[in-house]
Amino acid sequence: MKNLVVIAAFCLFLTGCPQLVPVLQGAMNAAQWIGSIIEVADDSQKRWFGLNPDLPKQIEAEQAVFRARKALVAMNGIALATKSVDDKDYVSAKKELLEAYKALEALFLSLSVPVQPGMKVMEPPRIVEADRVRAALAE
Repeated sequence: MKNLVVIAAFCLFLTGCPQLVPVLQGAMNAAQWIGSIIEVADDSQKRWFGLNPDLPKQIEAEQAVFRARKALVAMNGIALATKSVDDKDYVSAKKELLEAYKALEALFLSLSVPVQPGMKVMEPPRIVEADRVRAALAE
């Protein structure tokens, strides 16, 4: 993430274009926050499946995390090149990130463990709601 900020600052230095500052600043803030959510989700799914082995679900979770990370990287790259928040590639990248996040969230909501006698019900790991991610991407 630090490298992305350095690249963004360098691009601004080279272009000297003050119109890019708000676009980059909003994108970088949202990307940093969403990136931290994805990292927490990844750590949570690893702990969850460590306690509750389910290989097919674990593979699905890892693929969902990978897709979300990939969409985040794509959005960051496009944000560095865009000159407007209305740029169609930038809007499309934000939409892809939100869809990847929603898929990850839905997967987390579907996790469950059958309750055995004498066992407490385990709550699946929870991640930030998609509405908050959508709001961060709207800025």
